[in-house]
Amino acid sequence: MRNVSDGVEIKVVARASDEQDANDAAVFFVGQGLDVLTLGLNLPLHLSLFDYRHKKFTGHVKRIVTKEEWIDSFDHGRVYGAERQVFSRSLSWYRKSLTSEDPIDRLIALWSSLEGVCSVYHQKNETTKKGIVNQVYNCFDQLWGSSDKWKVIPGRSEVVKEFHEYRNGIAHGFFHLDIEKIREIVGRLLEYTSLTYSFLKDWEKKGFLIEVNSQQEDSG
Repeated sequence: MRNVSDGVEIKVVARASDEQDANDAAVFFVGQGLDVLTLGLNLPLHLSLFDYRHKKFTGHVKRIVTKEEWIDSFDHGRVYGAERQVFSRSLSWYRKSLTSEDPIDRLIALWSSLEGVCSVYHQKNETTKKGIVNQVYNCFDQLWGSSDKWKVIPGRSEVVKEFHEYRNGIAHGFFHLDIEKIREIVGRLLEYTSLTYSFLKDWEKKGFLIEVNSQQEDSG
């Protein structure tokens, strides 16, 4: 690894039957590390195999990433990819949400990040059978307690329902996406991003036991 203008160059040795497979493996491996690093930094991290043209850094302050942070991110990236695949995929969706400049793509990626974990690790009961919104509620409850203790949106469970309605309206074409609707969505992205980040950040440590218990219940 070495510093380059507004980024980092990473050289990866990947052995495969052909060049494309090797390239795919390299991107996948580095991507897993960046997914974990994104959760630690909460900053957009772009990844490109060949194209060095990216959005230039225009700020006056840069975040220093230490050697230890890089090592920790790649170590955890491999562990999560092997042992916590659902959580690993949710991290990937979150990184995608931060790197996209399209507010529609950002919203869909953010919801996909929540849905990935909550669709698998909710508690199975009559309420969660009603759909993904209740499954998200349940995972928030498992992680944070009753809704008045939820992070970012304490006592405001309607935010999750609204978030899902935007996702469905966009994905299934229920919404007419004019400039007013885009502005409406952009106005909510900060809260949705903060909510998703807080959930994933806490789930990384506290959610592990929930995952283990869920797997034991499924196997039992």
